[in-house]
Amino acid sequence: MAKALIAPGLAPAVRVGGDRQCSLVVIDFSATDEGAARTLPQGESGSVLAADLRLDEPGELGRALGIADVEEERLMLAALERWGDDAPARLLGDFAFAQWSSKPQSMLCGRDIFGVRPLAYVNRPGVLFAFASFPRGLHPSIVDRRLDEAALLRRMLRVSRADETFVQEVRRLPAAHVLTATAGGVALRRYWRLDEASAGKSALLPGEAAHELRSRLELAVASRVRGAGPVAAHLSGGLDSSAVSVLAARGLRKRGCRLHAFSLRAARPEDYPADDESPYVEAVLTQEPDIVWTPVSPPRLVETLEGRMDADGPWILEPELPDGTVCRLAAQQGCSLVLSGWGGDEGASFNGRGCLAEAFARGQWRYVAAEVKALARLRERSWFSVFRGVVMERVLPDWLNDLRRRLRGEAAGYFDIARQLFSPSVLANVDKELSSSHSDEGLDAGLIRVNLLEAPFTSERCETWARFGGRYGVSFGFPMLDRRVVELAVALPPHHFVRDGCTRRVFRDAMEGVLPEPLRWRQTKFVPIPSMLPATPDHRDALLRRIEAVAAHPLLRTNFDFDRMRSFATDLSFDRPPVASDPRVPRAVVLAQVLACAAYVEQHY
Repeated sequence: MAKALIAPGLAPAVRVGGDRQCSLVVIDFSATDEGAARTLPQGESGSVLAADLRLDEPGELGRALGIADVEEERLMLAALERWGDDAPARLLGDFAFAQWSSKPQSMLCGRDIFGVRPLAYVNRPGVLFAFASFPRGLHPSIVDRRLDEAALLRRMLRVSRADETFVQEVRRLPAAHVLTATAGGVALRRYWRLDEASAGKSALLPGEAAHELRSRLELAVASRVRGAGPVAAHLSGGLDSSAVSVLAARGLRKRGCRLHAFSLRAARPEDYPADDESPYVEAVLTQEPDIVWTPVSPPRLVETLEGRMDADGPWILEPELPDGTVCRLAAQQGCSLVLSGWGGDEGASFNGRGCLAEAFARGQWRYVAAEVKALARLRERSWFSVFRGVVMERVLPDWLNDLRRRLRGEAAGYFDIARQLFSPSVLANVDKELSSSHSDEGLDAGLIRVNLLEAPFTSERCETWARFGGRYGVSFGFPMLDRRVVELAVALPPHHFVRDGCTRRVFRDAMEGVLPEPLRWRQTKFVPIPSMLPATPDHRDALLRRIEAVAAHPLLRTNFDFDRMRSFATDLSFDRPPVASDPRVPRAVVLAQVLACAAYVEQHY
């Protein structure tokens, strides 16, 4: 099992523990000391802990436990022995753990609140319970790798379940859950969730909220770089990654260290002018000149369609693609940690989705009118088009909005486009479930934030980066998903996010003096990789080749509407920079992602 989780070329420490009934192993990429302990920690009660963790505020946890030991594993084990399955709710940080207690014979497993650290398991009551960071640690020796076709279909439609993998019998432990395994079976319990009742109810004034958000984000970044050597970061040019990079660079500078930042920089196709994020990346580098910066070439569409897939799911493993390149280069530069701005859009830098509609429904019409007018002026659009987009589309029922979009020829969402690619028989089998999964967000902006943060895709994205990092001995940190930051962001009322015609306002205010001013007040988000969108002949040929390969595969050939797929592929032709309303853009994205899932089946089944 351990061998299946160690990528070629890596030689981590393998630490073991357990007894006659249970064996536990930790693959430790951080152990560089030849004399480092090769056994797992054992508690006063005799329990043994296997953990993948990073704790915030270990000193405070030690004081709460009345112990001076600040070694993270021993702190966690002491907390589990003191508080049992209530302990994870008291812990701040990223973790996945398994604690074995021989008396009584039971295994307690848990994951952090957003699933930053992964954990998969197999349970056969009365026979065995097995866990690993990823399914590939289980299916070579514990289970046969049999495809869960329903799970793959849900992935293609972006309605995945929090507990499923693509391998039958293997489950994921959902984020913010603990699991107790005994000879009689397993029991799951959710130990933490965002407080829906307090969402949007904070009494903080805008200035106070910005100050508190700044303080918490600084603490979140500092917690993740504490004790780390060289640190890397994604630097996309967006608000979130830029803020994390600047705060990390300043914190590291005080210790005499430098931040290593990586950015996607695409060569623009000839005769295809398109704005990208370059000016904003350059503004950060000019402001923080000691950042060690490395541009990373983005892939072409052809490469993303024909790459080698992970055995566990549709994740392209090619080391030349961006995620692999960042991890490989970070490891070569001595960085064991990569920081990311993931999670900001759903929390601290929330764009205000639903805020004005909620205010309109509550009769706050003067505020809505002022903001619509300001947004229209800033975006150089009519006040009615802005009002329709931010208020009417959320107040009106879904069916009426769908009818309006069809009549106007506007682009549909991912879910609706993806549905068009499947055969009626496939959709009929899961239609009821899919409809309930694709429910309306409603008019409560606080609840929208809660639902976004607790959706399965939050932990899925963290796990994807963990897969790449694990192949190079690199871990990822997400300051925007820090519990202290997220709880504050969810509690803030709608007008903190949309004010004076500016969305993400509380975050922009909080980042005064951190982000360069042109970046802090930017109102647009450009296509990050323009070179992937033009449908040149080789792009279209690659799509058509993939479609024909899917049509020939015995597990796939009855699942899709191949005429519609071919139509989507042949219809792509961008002779100028595409705009968001162009229906071909989301069609290209959806088709490529569905075909990537199909490629996983072709390669491994």
